[in-house]
Formats: sequence, structure tokens, C-alpha cells
Amino acid sequence: MRTEIDGIKFDSKAEAEYYFELKLRERAGQIKILEIQPAVYMTDARILYRADFLIEEDGKRVYIDVKGMQTRDFKLKFRLWVHYGQGTLRLVQQNRFGFANVAETTRPADQTSEELEQP
Repeated sequence: MRTEIDGIKFDSKAEAEYYFELKLRERAGQIKILEIQPAVYMTDARILYRADFLIEEDGKRVYIDVKGMQTRDFKLKFRLWVHYGQGTLRLVQQNRFGFANVAETTRPADQTSEELEQP
């Protein structure tokens, strides 16, 4: 269900609620929201990946995708990110307690690769 906050239309209620959480963290000085729906082209074939958010956290750029369900398309693009992404990609899912980081991957060239769970 599409939801609107601050004049921004989100694809899901969970995405809108996570945006609200990011806004609170930004006001607290923990992060900076750089872009909503940033486009990233991967591979020479320019496969488009559009994350939900791009933030700056601890001086690093982090792309965030809020997912209720991991589609086959998303799983493929998550794996491609390891080779062609631009920094860190974090997968976030909503649960009854709020939001949880489900998986995170960083392009190996950045030498901070961490995987919590393979989607």
C-alpha cells in the first residue's frame, strides 16, 4: 500500500515508517539522509538497482532496502552488489518490535565486507 510522508510517496507502509525512523536518527545527529530511491547501475549491462534510501552513517555511505519479502529479483541483485555495488547495502525488515537489519554486504574492494545472512 503506497504511503506518503513529507510529500514523498513510498511503495509500502513499512518503507514510510522506516523513513520516519531515519528522520528521527537524523535529528539526533546519528545519520544524514542523502537520497531517497537512489539509482545504482551495476555491471557493464547497466542493470538498475534502486534502493529505498542512501544515508551517511559513521562517515560511510550506506544504501538501505526495506523488504517485506525477498523476491528472486532482489536476491539476484543483492548477490550482484558484492561485485558491482557502490559501498554497503543493508537489508532491513519490519517485525513486531520495529525494524531489524537482516543482511548487509559491502563490495569487497571496500574491505569491510560483513554478511549477517545471505538472502
